[in-house]
Amino acid sequence: MIVSGDDLPASASLSHSGDLVVCAAGRVQTVGIDVEQIRPRSDWQALARFALHPTERRRMEGLAEAIRWQRFYQAWTFKEALAKALGLGFFTLPFDRIAISQHGLIEEAPDDERLRAEQWHLRPLSLGDGFAAAIAWRA
Repeated sequence: MIVSGDDLPASASLSHSGDLVVCAAGRVQTVGIDVEQIRPRSDWQALARFALHPTERRRMEGLAEAIRWQRFYQAWTFKEALAKALGLGFFTLPFDRIAISQHGLIEEAPDDERLRAEQWHLRPLSLGDGFAAAIAWRA
């Protein structure tokens, strides 16, 4: 548990990918951060079924491969940051049942009190070419 100097709630999160490390900390109830190096994988269909909500998959259909992978990793980092903020393991949060917009709005999620969209702030982070990153926090 992290506590600020004035005993208010505080939280921190850490992530790394490639040669990049990111950290988030703040006076919030909980925070999660994730970064991923954008790199194509061999089996798009299997990875998309595991990680993307059907709505997200439909939005990515027909995109050029480079853009599709960038959007995939942005969606992934939103969900991984959310999982970290919730204190859930990687396979505990059903990535394929959660749809998050490109701007970080939870559009669809399982009926779970912990996933109520109005509780969460999700933002993409710009870390330069070749990386996708996101932060999720609940004040």
